[in-house]
Amino acid sequence: MPVAAHDALVHRQRSVLSGPLFPSLGPFHEELGVLDALLGHHLITKQQIVESGVSVRDQSRRNRCFIVSVTNGPSYFCKIGNDPDSKYRIRREIDAYSFLVSKVEGVCVRPSLALTEYPMMALPLWQEISFGESDGQSPATPSKSVPLKFRELGYNLGRLHGLDGWQNADAGTAALPWALGLAAPPVSIIGDISGGALEMLEVLHSLPALVYQLERLARDWSPSAWCHNDLRAENLMCNEGTGEVVMVDWESLGAGRPSWDLALLVATLMRRVIVTMPDDGNSDQLWQSLRGVLAQVRLGHLQAIPSESDWMWRESMPYVAAALAQTAVETGNFRTRKTRTGVLLMQAAVNWAHRQPGLDWLMGPTMAAV
Repeated sequence: MPVAAHDALVHRQRSVLSGPLFPSLGPFHEELGVLDALLGHHLITKQQIVESGVSVRDQSRRNRCFIVSVTNGPSYFCKIGNDPDSKYRIRREIDAYSFLVSKVEGVCVRPSLALTEYPMMALPLWQEISFGESDGQSPATPSKSVPLKFRELGYNLGRLHGLDGWQNADAGTAALPWALGLAAPPVSIIGDISGGALEMLEVLHSLPALVYQLERLARDWSPSAWCHNDLRAENLMCNEGTGEVVMVDWESLGAGRPSWDLALLVATLMRRVIVTMPDDGNSDQLWQSLRGVLAQVRLGHLQAIPSESDWMWRESMPYVAAALAQTAVETGNFRTRKTRTGVLLMQAAVNWAHRQPGLDWLMGPTMAAV
């Protein structure tokens, strides 16, 4: 895009907006607003736009999200708020990053841009961890990279779980995890979910052992530490040059149970294996790779909080069934019917509830039996 053309677009944007940078005026204006903010804070330059080109990809789900990539240059993952709920979530996440940088630096990537007024946040775009969906590689190593430092990830997670002062966290974060309410979800939730997710809920409610597990966990649940509270595989990013693995999407940071953090991580890693299993059923290598990842995370976690880590991991085992059930229901999001993947994940959840495996079983050679 020529400089003059870009200037004209930005001028047009500013003349139309005549106020806050990011009102809800549609994707075109939001993309221009993101570019304008990155330019204004010198994260990208007009010369890069002219000489190399820039792409803006809409990655929105619950929040308005865009990936801005300069060809052979920097890339950023950007979130903006365009309604009261998303503005609140993004401001919470900006506050979370400030807290993490001051208390447990290294546990997250420092945002390149954090504007609370608009609000907008931009993170340097690292590589999402590849679990072999397309190239058959192990879950531990993305293509063309150095070995990933999952032990350091576990260490940083343990540092978070060992922080004092969780009792002073936002009370809203201490609410029951969504998965633990699936046995008897509020009518308001049922009214908001898609047809595919509703069908998966019906499958769940036909499985008494799983419903009982969820109800029991819900009765016994209470917060006990600082937690990520949404620690899923999709919220792990890696630096392919250094092998560093960090957690992202911190808008739910607050009081919780470390066992839920660990269970959701286990379940979403298991999902990555389940959806990539070969048709011949020979998945031993995939499960072995997953056990290697979990062993490294566990060692790092134990190193950070040696007196507490073991019971946190052992307590997490019953929660894995709930986390698998949640991932199964989530496969129906934005769909009108349930999917084969969702049914497989729900079967894994009920198998887990029936067998009640312990931590030693999880780390052992029989994991594929789930």
